[in-house]
Amino acid sequence: MAMWKYTIQSGKALREAIYDGSTERTIQCLRQCYKELYDKMDKEDKEYYEYDIEDTLDILTNYEEDPYDEDDLNYCLQDFYDICDSARAFITL
Repeated sequence: MAMWKYTIQSGKALREAIYDGSTERTIQCLRQCYKELYDKMDKEDKEYYEYDIEDTLDILTNYEEDPYDEDDLNYCLQDFYDICDSARAFITL
C-alpha cells in the first residue's frame, strides 16, 4: 500500500468540474488543487516542484485568455496527476 505524504482535499471539486465539462470551473479547481498541494509541501518538495507548478499555472493563465487548445488543459491535468504521483500526494474523491 502506498504511503501518502500529502492529501489534497480539493480533488473532489476538480473531479466534479471535469465530469461536468466546465472548462472555466476545471481551471479554477485545478488552480486550487495546485495551491493546496504547494502549500502542504515541505521545503524540499517545494524546491523540487516549484518550476513545474509555475509552468503549469502559466499555461492555465494563457488558456483562460485564449481557450482554443483543449490539449493545453489536458496537459495541465496530466501534469498535476503526475506531480501528485511523484510527490506521493493523495487526491480525495
